[in-house]
Amino acid sequence: MKQKDSRSNGFTLLELLTVIAIIAVLAGLLFPTIKNALLRAEVAKAQQAVSGLATAFKAYYTEYGRWPIADTGSNNTYIVDTNMVILLRGVNVTTPPFPTPVFTLPGIPGPPPYTPVVNATFQGNPRQTPFLEFKQTDIDGSGNFVDPWGRPYRFRLDVSYANCVQTPFLAPTALGNIVYQGFLIWSDGPDGQEDQSGDVPPSVANRDNIKSW
Repeated sequence: MKQKDSRSNGFTLLELLTVIAIIAVLAGLLFPTIKNALLRAEVAKAQQAVSGLATAFKAYYTEYGRWPIADTGSNNTYIVDTNMVILLRGVNVTTPPFPTPVFTLPGIPGPPPYTPVVNATFQGNPRQTPFLEFKQTDIDGSGNFVDPWGRPYRFRLDVSYANCVQTPFLAPTALGNIVYQGFLIWSDGPDGQEDQSGDVPPSVANRDNIKSW
């Protein structure tokens, strides 16, 4: 009676190692493709969010004939904080001005320091008109509307109503630093960096930023 060859019932160690090596090579080839696809999806999501905020600001202006913040100084940088979120959702929000925190983001050349106005004087929404719906997954623990990389979206408004706002990505003396629009909205992109001291051409730190203009 013939005995069965045990090698015919499964893989040999060499065959298993060969299969594992092939899988590792394929995974190495596919990983950059998958990573790039995920990055493109995140960028597209941020672009959609910026467009949604732009539409909401325009709708607010159409409804009330003013921008949702009453502070003076069209070059103030704001974040889409919890107050702005609930105002755009349809709540009548007004807040007094608070001291402006000043800090420089890591990896961003200065001066000047990056100075977001976390709280601001809001014009309110007395008609309680909803202008934008937010997914709860896009709201952080502080109630801020954040981009796919966990950082709040930023914006500037033409609160002087001169139809011009200074871009945050160029030095104040740089050529073309004025944008002739009522607002600017942006995300600092995947790298989270922003350079306000640059000139034309744009700084490397700003090349992946997502913006409304």
